[in-house]
Amino acid sequence: MDLAIRAANKLKLPLVVFGKGFAGYGKELKKIAGKTIKFVGEVSEKEKMKLMSQAKAFIFPADEGDSSITPVEAMSVGTPVVALYSGGVKESVIEGKTGIFFKEHSVDSLVSAIKKFEKVKIDSKECIKQSLNFSKTS
Repeated sequence: MDLAIRAANKLKLPLVVFGKGFAGYGKELKKIAGKTIKFVGEVSEKEKMKLMSQAKAFIFPADEGDSSITPVEAMSVGTPVVALYSGGVKESVIEGKTGIFFKEHSVDSLVSAIKKFEKVKIDSKECIKQSLNFSKTS
């Protein structure tokens, strides 16, 4: 999460960080957070989906070992994903159609991806459609 916080700081963009204990690094993350960063802590499933649906994008900077379903959940409410090209997102996110990838686990690479994202028009309907490929009912 520090990568997303540092990138949002650099670009002076709003970022809402949610999750249980921030993987044990809550105090350290709050120390590096600028004025545009908001920590909301652990949220209910309903609140998580509401936060995602209101977001311009969901930033997912996790590395190779993470095969989280969270990016698919974001797409299920029409929110595109900005993710490190690693792990499960290589299968769930479609570059330029449902999200944007960054190639290196670095602030500069994420900043470049966010700038690219802001120039691309991603249709929320495409995000929802893609998420259905990972649904239990599909």
